[in-house]
Amino acid sequence: MRKSFTLSEILIAIIVIGIIAALTILNFIVSYKRQKYTARLKKFYSVMNNAIRESSVNNGISSTEWDHLSLTGKEFFLKYLSAYIKYDYYIIEAGDQCKVYLLDGTSIIILPKGLYRYNTGSACYKECIKTKAAAECQSECAEAACTAVYYDINGNKKPNKTEYDIFRFGICGGTFFNELHVNYFDALPDLDSETNDFVEDRAEIRKMCADEDNRGFMACTKLLRIDGWEFKEDYPWKI
Repeated sequence: MRKSFTLSEILIAIIVIGIIAALTILNFIVSYKRQKYTARLKKFYSVMNNAIRESSVNNGISSTEWDHLSLTGKEFFLKYLSAYIKYDYYIIEAGDQCKVYLLDGTSIIILPKGLYRYNTGSACYKECIKTKAAAECQSECAEAACTAVYYDINGNKKPNKTEYDIFRFGICGGTFFNELHVNYFDALPDLDSETNDFVEDRAEIRKMCADEDNRGFMACTKLLRIDGWEFKEDYPWKI
């Protein structure tokens, strides 16, 4: 009867145990990071929506009363957000962007001079484009205006890449989004290039998120929004 293991058998067993332990630790780290990111995204989404509602009391509930199009990032932050969120400090970055460091170690980047949202299929645009340039019609027939806000989930820590630890949102309002022109904060749905309707199908949004060369502007954030801010196994980018 065999009573002992050979040295090679013991070494193989140690290697196998080490591999299993390493994989277990790696899975735990990934799971922990995803849970932390989910918790921070949920908190941020709630904090920003509350800030928009509170700011609307003093600055007007309608998107037409907010200046989305001419302010720098700093000006927009100081006018509409600074009194309603808790932050440590802010800095001005290239291109008049404003980076705001929050108390929990995360940060937001507010882009200057927001974007129009317009519908090329609207009666206004169709009539306008007959006699004016597209840029003029985009402004004249705008159904909404938006200010882009990037959320960096771990501040200055790497990788500092969109869809990995930086997620894109927008502060928008107008009939393009709701009949009351009310400002709101969300991951904006992208538009179907053929129908000009919002893309709401999860499979299509995930496809847009996964396309590195032609990614929807906020498709990955929208995907997370649909999934309750959880990073599902099919989320296209490894966290």
